[in-house]
Amino acid sequence: MSESKKIDKEVFGEKLKNKREEALAMLKNDKGNYFDEVQIGNIKYKIFENAPDELFTNETSELLPEDPSKPIPGVRHHYPAIIIESINFSSREIKRTDFYFWCFLGRVNFKDAEFAGKVRFDRATFCGEVNFSGTEFSQGVYFQHAEFTAFANFRGTSFHGDAIFERVSSGPDSKMDFMSARFEKKANFEKSQFSGDMIFDKATFYETTYFGNKTTYEKVLSFKKAIFKERCDLEVENFGDFVGFRGTEFRGSLFIDGAKLCENEDKLSFPSKLIVKEDGKENKKESKKNILAVKQMFNKIPSYDDEDHFYYWYKVYERESKYKDDDGNWKNKNIINHLIYWLWHIGFLDKITGYFTKPWRVFTAIPGTIFLFCLLYRLPWCSINGPNETTLWENLTFSLKSTDNIILFLEHLLKTLYFSAITFATIGYGDFHPVGFLTMFLAAVEGIIGVLLIATFLVTLTKKVLW
Repeated sequence: MSESKKIDKEVFGEKLKNKREEALAMLKNDKGNYFDEVQIGNIKYKIFENAPDELFTNETSELLPEDPSKPIPGVRHHYPAIIIESINFSSREIKRTDFYFWCFLGRVNFKDAEFAGKVRFDRATFCGEVNFSGTEFSQGVYFQHAEFTAFANFRGTSFHGDAIFERVSSGPDSKMDFMSARFEKKANFEKSQFSGDMIFDKATFYETTYFGNKTTYEKVLSFKKAIFKERCDLEVENFGDFVGFRGTEFRGSLFIDGAKLCENEDKLSFPSKLIVKEDGKENKKESKKNILAVKQMFNKIPSYDDEDHFYYWYKVYERESKYKDDDGNWKNKNIINHLIYWLWHIGFLDKITGYFTKPWRVFTAIPGTIFLFCLLYRLPWCSINGPNETTLWENLTFSLKSTDNIILFLEHLLKTLYFSAITFATIGYGDFHPVGFLTMFLAAVEGIIGVLLIATFLVTLTKKVLW
């Protein structure tokens, strides 16, 4: 007569994650032997310390009779198994397709194996390392509600049918690696919680792929050199610490929210989730490449506001990688390089133009520049002559005691502002003109700046409106 035991599902699940030995003890009788079967929650399991070959090489097995309670309505269902020790079915043909609710407590090795039918790992639990590298799933595979707590290796796996990883959960110490995998049909990772790294480098997706719809990624999500031939949905609930897109090809339509890649996920801001870090330091060159890849993604969608945003940050990291190393130290301490960096790159390209992506910054700089030169023309060494060779500010002292004096002061201020504006715009009516070397020098400088800013504003605005 077989021994059985009823186990609380929540208690067993918690111990399985944190106290493995105590979880195993719950499966044993007083003599230290494993029960033949246990009931965890509402599901009855058969326990196998070592998995017999026929469990995997036969479609059905008397070791796992059909479950009359049918936990999943409309689906033929056999009693699930709890496999205690590690299993190795590398390079074997696996005929079993029903792995509903199975619990693998040791390592699982299906390297280069071939699954002949439509395989169901729904609600399966993998407590040890899982190796599906090079495996062939000929008619599709379903991992809905499956749990992975350690490394899951899907490198080079071929999914000839649908690959459904919907509502999957992975532990914080886990990693799911799909490098060079082939998804020939639909791939679905929706409504899942991935607490570990997710790697899809060099993977190929031939049909529609779903990574979004309430899916959360908490650590690394990498698509380096991956190819998406059809639609890709990346409108996720949350991206984790890092998302890699270097060399990724999106040949079909793409859906993604640019703000989710940023520090503030509600609006476009610093793209913290695109920054490559090595040994706790930013790798500026690799970060630059990753941000550029995202910029190109939004050009394809198209979403030009997002494209401009990531182009701006691409130019920032291009600048930083050119002048500084990853520790923030100057590569060249030449004073000329410092001046070019601060005046041209920081002062003009970044702060004023936003690398030609922010026309309103340029527009704001125009009146600011006019008013600044208006104040410079007020210096005691500067002179401006008006009609009849009258000199502005000559013998004029501001005083609050005289209304006439205040009016005259404002009149001279407005005339100086007018002179600054027509000089900035290079109109030159001739009614006011500079007198003295310093004033003429300032006027020449303002004229050059005016031409530069007006041209920059027109270019930036045209780019924003027409592109």
